[in-house]
Amino acid sequence: MKVYFVRHGETAFNKAGKVMGQLDEPLDADGIRQSHELAEKIDRDFQRLFCSPLQRARQTAEILNEKLHLEIEIRGELHERDFGSLAGKTLAEMNKQTEDAIAKKDEANEYDYRPYGGESAEDVKARINRFLDFLRQDHADHKVLVVTHTGIIRLLYLICLGRTYPPIANDSVHEFEI
Repeated sequence: MKVYFVRHGETAFNKAGKVMGQLDEPLDADGIRQSHELAEKIDRDFQRLFCSPLQRARQTAEILNEKLHLEIEIRGELHERDFGSLAGKTLAEMNKQTEDAIAKKDEANEYDYRPYGGESAEDVKARINRFLDFLRQDHADHKVLVVTHTGIIRLLYLICLGRTYPPIANDSVHEFEI
């Protein structure tokens, strides 16, 4: 089954180079515009629309849904990874605070933010796999669109394709066979 994952539109934190994690930041004006542009391009034949509970993803889904006219199904498994006390910082600030322990592990999807009150890569993989199992069991015969976050899409490249991820721009679409 093919599933299409969309990263939410741009936010002020994205522009500032800050990681949000589970901070509930809304789309900025450019993010709203990007989402409207994506809505013009996407197919109309999606049958299910799933979304992270975070505001930036919900706003993106709502804009896309102006074309799709589906029920937006909020799924907690799709929220961004939790950076704990490191949320809201730039990668440079995170590295300084953690003595450069973050960048290489984050890039390799081997991060562990539990010492800072967040999640590990294994925690996030477990909830993504729960969502993928849900799709396989209940929606294998549907064309599915999912609005989520960079960290989730990065791990999907590893889980579904066994490889590292390409650049993941705001409002980009990523297709996976699950």
